[in-house]
Amino acid sequence: MDHGKTSLIKALTSIDTDRLPEEKQRGMSIDVGFAFVDLQKINTRVEIIDVPGHERFLKNAIAGLSSAQGLILVVDANEGLMPQTAEHLKLAKSFGIEHCIVAITKIDRADPELIKLVKEDVEEFLRKENVKCFGFYLVSSKEGIGFDELKEGIAHHVESLPEPPKDAFFRMSVDSAFHKQVKERLLDLIQNSKGVIKLAEVVSKLKITQGILGYILKDLRGYTVVEGYLLDEKSAKIEELESFKKLMEFMQFSIKEENDLFNNVRKFT
Repeated sequence: MDHGKTSLIKALTSIDTDRLPEEKQRGMSIDVGFAFVDLQKINTRVEIIDVPGHERFLKNAIAGLSSAQGLILVVDANEGLMPQTAEHLKLAKSFGIEHCIVAITKIDRADPELIKLVKEDVEEFLRKENVKCFGFYLVSSKEGIGFDELKEGIAHHVESLPEPPKDAFFRMSVDSAFHKQVKERLLDLIQNSKGVIKLAEVVSKLKITQGILGYILKDLRGYTVVEGYLLDEKSAKIEELESFKKLMEFMQFSIKEENDLFNNVRKFT
C-alpha cells in the first residue's frame, strides 16, 4: 500500500527509513524504520517509527506500534481510505492510541475536489472509530509542500498527549543500524581468516547472538555457509569450495559410519 509514508518521513526528517535492499528494489517498506525530528518550538525531539503498510507485513507493523504514543495517519489523496488504513488504525487503538493527526499526501497529483472528498471520508471514518483527530495536513513530499504546517501539527499533538504513568512498563525501541558496524567487523574477520571461518568463532569473537548473525547473513552476498563454516566465494576458488564441501560430506559420512558401527556393537554385546 503506497500512500507515501516513507517519502513523507524523509521529507520531514531527511532520514530514509527504508534501509533494506529488498525495500529499495520493491519500493515498499518491509520492516519498521526509525527517524526523528527536532521541534524547536517546544524544545522536543520526536521519534518517528515507520511501519509497513502492506498486509503481508502486519507483524512488523504491530512491533512498531507497540511502543508508539501518537499516530500520524497517512492517506493518499488519490487513493483515499484503504482496508489497510482501517486495519492499522484499529491496531493502534488496541495499543491504547485513540488520537491522531492526518497527513493527506501527494496533493500535487490530485484534484482539489477529490482531496476534499477524501478528507470528508477520513473524518467520517475517525468519528465511527471514536478516534480524536488533532488536525488534517495536506502535503506533497515531491514538491515539499505543507511540512512547516505538519511540524506545527505534530508539536501540538505532542503537547496534548497525557504524561505516561510513572509505573508504566518501560519500552525502548532499538534501531537496528548497529548491524552495519557488525557487518563490517564480520567482513574484516573473514578476510583475516583467509576466507574460511567457523560460525561459532564469529559469534564468539564479535560477541553477538546467533540470531543477529543470521540476520546479517541474509543480506550478505558472495558468501557460502557450509556445515557450520562461512566461506568467502570471492577469495576462494570454486574448486576449493567444492573440495571443502566434499571434505565436509566425507567427514559427515565417516561420522555416520562410526555411529552405526558403535550402535551395532552395542546391540551385539
